Amino acid sequence: MELARHLAALQTLLDAERDEERARLAEARTRLSLAEREARGLAVADVEAVEEGALAGRALVADSIAAILSSLFGTSTVVSYIESASGVEAGGRTGLTTLTTAGCFLLALVATPLVLAVPAAATAPALVVVGVFMLQSAVEIDMGDFVTAAPAALTLMTIPLTGSIADGLGLGLLSAAVLALATGQPRRLTATGYVIAAVFFAEFFRIYPFSG
Repeated sequence: MELARHLAALQTLLDAERDEERARLAEARTRLSLAEREARGLAVADVEAVEEGALAGRALVADSIAAILSSLFGTSTVVSYIESASGVEAGGRTGLTTLTTAGCFLLALVATPLVLAVPAAATAPALVVVGVFMLQSAVEIDMGDFVTAAPAALTLMTIPLTGSIADGLGLGLLSAAVLALATGQPRRLTATGYVIAAVFFAEFFRIYPFSG
């Protein structure tokens, strides 16, 4: 009887250990399944992010081409980068976004006399708000990298001090080119960037063909 009791207790203990092992295996399988699902979700999110970035890049390239062509024909630039970037961020990816915006501008022509009657002092607060929104991207600048931070800071300070976006961007790009060459990192800028920096250098120092 005593032996049978011990055997029964041993069997109960083995069954309990077996059940606990099965529970641990089930929990491990559940965690693995969740990890796989999370990994798949991240992979899908990465693909979607790449696709979104590619579409946004094409939209901004079209924006840049339109600005260049309009200036070649002697007109004011037909687009503004910050407005285009806002449209792309809001989800605009096709020409329908531009057509919708053009239609809204066409309707706004009717209200032009009323808009012109509003003094500049009344619109200044709205421009301050727009400036604050534009500065939000400044937090993404790597201030730990002097070669990156210095041109950005110069651009941000020069635009309001000179009252010219072009002069601010020109000084920022010129300083970026100088720092890239001085620190032995010429590949930080593209060839186009160096060409534009050279054009701004010629303009700032009144070198031909800007000497006149």
